[in-house]
Amino acid sequence: MPCASRRPAALPAPRGGRIVAAAWLLGGLAGCGGMAPPALPTAVPAHWANAGVAPPDAARPALRDWWKSLADAPLDALVEQALAQNLDIAAAGSRLRQARRLALRGTAAYLPTLSADSRTLQDVQAIDSYLHASLDVTWELGLFGLREGAQQVAKAELDSSEAALQSARVAVVAEVVHHYLALRAAQQQAALLERLLALDGRAIDLAAVRSRARLAEPGDADEALARRSQTAALLPAARQAAVQATQALAVLLGRT
Repeated sequence: MPCASRRPAALPAPRGGRIVAAAWLLGGLAGCGGMAPPALPTAVPAHWANAGVAPPDAARPALRDWWKSLADAPLDALVEQALAQNLDIAAAGSRLRQARRLALRGTAAYLPTLSADSRTLQDVQAIDSYLHASLDVTWELGLFGLREGAQQVAKAELDSSEAALQSARVAVVAEVVHHYLALRAAQQQAALLERLLALDGRAIDLAAVRSRARLAEPGDADEALARRSQTAALLPAARQAAVQATQALAVLLGRT
């Protein structure tokens, strides 16, 4: 025989259920916030080739003023000038200041904004005129992680600008030290070659005296002239290296 199904009568939802639903909705909206960036490992892998080379109690190098260990006052002055006048560092510093301003304004779009307006109105009969003033308040709530995302983007831009400035400083200091040492080496090489030229000239004169006294071996004068020619051929390269290093330092210092 057929069975008749009965549907229970709909009961009115209790008032507490609405409160639970509202709380559930607010919790869901809160769960739509921005996701935190993943935590990255900071430990150095043990299988790296250079891991553990330095003893644990070894003093760390002074990365901010490592060039001062050379104890060269002109070099210290050039590095200070480069850090103050280099165009790459100035550009990186400008980008860092812009990133800081943008970071401060990153959440400004999610704050209440107040705007005012006024205009003159006239009735249909063109008899009376009125001044209409309005005051509007807008507020972007920044739900679903928009506010947190904007903060993370601003912080990432700020960190990137700070890293770029530090990278520019490190590169400029390294280039200044490199070209300064190259300049000093070229100058010393040129000075030694000039002294060697003088000695070669004296050797040529001595060979001539020995030749007139019939005490020189055949070919001594020619050998002395050949040595002097070889030394003279090396001198322009040393002087050119000094000029190139000087020009590179001028570029790093922002000079003409």
